[in-house]
Amino acid sequence: MASKIVDLDAIVPDTFDVKLGGDTYSLPKSVPLETAIKMMKIIDRSGETEEGVGTKVETMEEMFNLLGQIFQAKYPDFTSEKLRSLLTLQQGTVLMGAMVKEVFELKADEEGKEGNP
Repeated sequence: MASKIVDLDAIVPDTFDVKLGGDTYSLPKSVPLETAIKMMKIIDRSGETEEGVGTKVETMEEMFNLLGQIFQAKYPDFTSEKLRSLLTLQQGTVLMGAMVKEVFELKADEEGKEGNP
């Protein structure tokens, strides 16, 4: 029996728009696996309450740096410093959560289309 080939190269993720500082930016719904793992680790750490204050600060710095890298992939002149000047902590956590949601929705949509388990 021939097995079905799932063409991963055919998955062309859309973008989703975010408005920040009066401008609209299109960010990818898909990120490299390494970036997605970093995003999940940051979210996991930010939800823990028994960590020290220093660790929380480091986690927030990691989050803003990673978001800056994601912006820079599409907008090369968009630095982490620019992002930090525009984005509040609350906006950063909402954006990180939205990106994770978009990545997992893409995965679920593609699985449904292909009939994959």
